[in-house]
Amino acid sequence: MKKTIALIFSVLLIFAASVFAAPPAGYDLLWSDEFNGTSLDTSLWTNDVGTGVNGWGNQELEYYTDGANLQFDGSTVAMIAKAEPMGGASYTSARFTSQGKKFFTYGYVECKMKAAKGLGLWNAVWMLGEDFQNPNVPGTSTPWPQCGEVELYEQRTGTQQYEGCMGDNYFIATCHYAANGTGGPVYNSQSHCNPSCLCDDYHIYAVQWDEQNFTYFFDGVQFWQYPITASYLTCFHGDMFMLANMAVGGNYQGNSIDAATFPATMYIDYIRVYQKSAGVAKDVKKQAAQHSFTLVNPATAQLKVFDLSGRLVGDFTSRVRQMKAGDNVMKMMPAVLSNGAYVARLIDNGRTVAQRLVAER
Repeated sequence: MKKTIALIFSVLLIFAASVFAAPPAGYDLLWSDEFNGTSLDTSLWTNDVGTGVNGWGNQELEYYTDGANLQFDGSTVAMIAKAEPMGGASYTSARFTSQGKKFFTYGYVECKMKAAKGLGLWNAVWMLGEDFQNPNVPGTSTPWPQCGEVELYEQRTGTQQYEGCMGDNYFIATCHYAANGTGGPVYNSQSHCNPSCLCDDYHIYAVQWDEQNFTYFFDGVQFWQYPITASYLTCFHGDMFMLANMAVGGNYQGNSIDAATFPATMYIDYIRVYQKSAGVAKDVKKQAAQHSFTLVNPATAQLKVFDLSGRLVGDFTSRVRQMKAGDNVMKMMPAVLSNGAYVARLIDNGRTVAQRLVAER
């Protein structure tokens, strides 16, 4: 009888896990990283390295290394924060990003991970607008917060209390942007308190993103929805990329740090991005009027086209430079592409615009 009960319980656990991991109906896998290799997949990710500007804009206290603070066991990646001096900082840690490699507009994103614990950490799995200005990604030019920011998971770890919940059990989901599209930052967030430490087990953090809302889930249960239909929220209707990081200190965390926290480890099992297959053409038509692809200075313009998983499929810079000012680049695009959906990125006269399109004959 005990064996039968144990077997039933095991089956229920497996069933529950499969429910939590299931994307919404109608969504297909666009790309994922299962972290089952021996090093970071550089076709998907780039390690951010150093201390950034003003501690990555947040007064963070760590130095991000080029992979030294990542460990792979064949099924997960461990991100490790250490108390060790490097590059003028007192701590080292890890941060990687898909900018310039994997980006998408609308979809369902989920991350299965086990959090770190201990006072002093500021951990996140999040998204930024693909055009977020980054000197290591040519052509990007949009500053924060105009680029938009979305956190699936953001946590200040420790035993301190937030809204009656211990930090190690507490996380927030966020949606940040510029007031009226061009002003100062607008911070929106929703907290969630888990009954136990988020470090005790793996949990699934997810967001469903469509033309109307960001809808947030924890272990398959919705806990927040934020509408994005306001006319000034254009940053949430273009491509975004993924990031994961473990910061030490920082203005959100408060720079209260316990030496006993280190080394601290956060484990990521996978990051998966899904999209509605049937929604591509509709999404493209909706976005078709958002950006002008009329040339201003064709002599120095650049045009590259990517598939929807972020893979470069064509560099059409030479063709663009044969055109004249006032020409619309979009008119020549279907003629040089096979049938399908793409993202075109134009750099022209100091501006960068990206737009999805469908080539059909």
